Amino acid sequence: MTFTESVKTCFSKFATFEGRASRSEFWWFYLLNFLLGMVPGINSISGLVLLIPSLAVGCRRLHDRGMSGWWQALPYGLSLGGVLLMLSFSHAEGLAWGILLLGVALAAASLLWLLVQFALPGMKGVNTYGADPVNPMICPSCGAPCGEQDSFCPQCGGTLENASWQPGPGRCPQCGTSCPADAAYCPHCGALLGMKRHV
Repeated sequence: MTFTESVKTCFSKFATFEGRASRSEFWWFYLLNFLLGMVPGINSISGLVLLIPSLAVGCRRLHDRGMSGWWQALPYGLSLGGVLLMLSFSHAEGLAWGILLLGVALAAASLLWLLVQFALPGMKGVNTYGADPVNPMICPSCGAPCGEQDSFCPQCGGTLENASWQPGPGRCPQCGTSCPADAAYCPHCGALLGMKRHV
């Protein structure tokens, strides 16, 4: 997915917290966030405009890893917990600052853990949140995305066992990459094109 496709996708799924997002969709959109955040004068406005789609794409990215989207609230919860604990121990000044520093350290560690989760590859095939956004298997009857382990299309009930994949323009049966018309092998994974899909 390109930068432009990612931005279009994230805005078309403005408040869609369901489904899955690929790494490229997530990171290109966060690059846009970062670049707009660096521009004086529009950084606060862009932050407000991009808040909901950023949370939505983060949620979908975690779904791609097979995780709940609520995990992205962890750093904020730990920061807020540290501040609340600091306020409750404000009478003991040294202890209050120690608790605040502990909360900030835990929030930073959880943010780092979250960034690692965003960077790791998603689950292959269908998971509880939907079809693989990178390599969806497509039903030859209705065009719906199907899982690698599916024998029948969940949308139309059509059989996937004998789905023929034609060489040329279209998708590789192994990795889903678009292949040139004259290609005999997939340029991405090396799979032979035009063979029957094995289920």
